[in-house]
Amino acid sequence: ENQNYEHPPLAKELIAVGVGLLGDQPWGWRVMSVVFGCVTLAGMYELGLALFGSELAALFAALLTLFNQMLYVQSRIAMLDTFMVGFLVWSWTYAVRAWNDLERDLGASARQLSVAGVFSGLAIACKWFAIMPWAGVVLAFGCYAVFKKAGKNNRTRSLNFGQFAIGLVAAPLLAYYF
Repeated sequence: ENQNYEHPPLAKELIAVGVGLLGDQPWGWRVMSVVFGCVTLAGMYELGLALFGSELAALFAALLTLFNQMLYVQSRIAMLDTFMVGFLVWSWTYAVRAWNDLERDLGASARQLSVAGVFSGLAIACKWFAIMPWAGVVLAFGCYAVFKKAGKNNRTRSLNFGQFAIGLVAAPLLAYYF
């Protein structure tokens, strides 16, 4: 039975996977947190690439993350934040890729929005604080859709309501409750 209702269970379940693999000892408690620290580092490279379009800038972002003491310490001591941030970084990566497609008039990628939504839902399932960054992404895409539609010409593709609802509302809810 869950004795700790302050946070949702996903991050605690991931820690339990490490305990199941390596036993109820310090290595077992921390191995999954270290894995998610590495996942965050790789995600920062991909996020930098999506944001700046430059491998050098992406490498710089990853190096800054590598030498960030907060990520290093939290990855070593099995804090729930490590899991939340790992999922959030990947959520932002896919959200930025979908945004870039919108900006190039390619239309939003329903797959990218859905993947961003799934990662947001998983982040929220680790810590409820992740609702705030998810809400920021929803607000940004919602404003984009409204303002783009207001100034839309016939050749411009935009974010349709179905893509928005499935990718940024339904997908996070399903990931959270799954």
